[in-house]
Amino acid sequence: AVMCEQFDNIRQQREREHQQHEDAEHRQATIGALSAVFGVQSKTAALTAHELRTAFADPDAEETLRSTSLSSKELAELRDLCVSLGKISAARGEAEDVKEVVSLKDVVDIAFRMRGPAESRDLLSVFFLCKEIQASNSEVLKRVTEITALQETVEHMAHVQLAMAAKF
Repeated sequence: AVMCEQFDNIRQQREREHQQHEDAEHRQATIGALSAVFGVQSKTAALTAHELRTAFADPDAEETLRSTSLSSKELAELRDLCVSLGKISAARGEAEDVKEVVSLKDVVDIAFRMRGPAESRDLLSVFFLCKEIQASNSEVLKRVTEITALQETVEHMAHVQLAMAAKF
């Protein structure tokens, strides 16, 4: 029984190693496909919001992607992800000429993180991200309120100064 358990452990370890190897190869294929589409050599290359939104519109991009080992479903998901990331970056008010929005590696990491059904850690990440955004929004609202109060004070002082100047 101990020997069977040891063989089972060895088999499971080999299966894990094989899966990790396949995942690494798949990740490299994804990086290669995106490198070709974006015309970059390094996985740390910075991509702008404009590049993320428009790269897949190029007919050469479709041809490049078809030559990879990625399935059409995976390619469609990558395309959608890049377009979405580009839209999110642009919506944040970042200019089209911003040099660094996201690295190619980050795009691939996001793509692999988003595979499969949501897990509890994914939901927790979203929850804490929402909390962080709420806190940030609260801080922005507080500062806007302070600025508005200062603006009103300045306007009042200007009116007082104009009134005093009119008397003299």
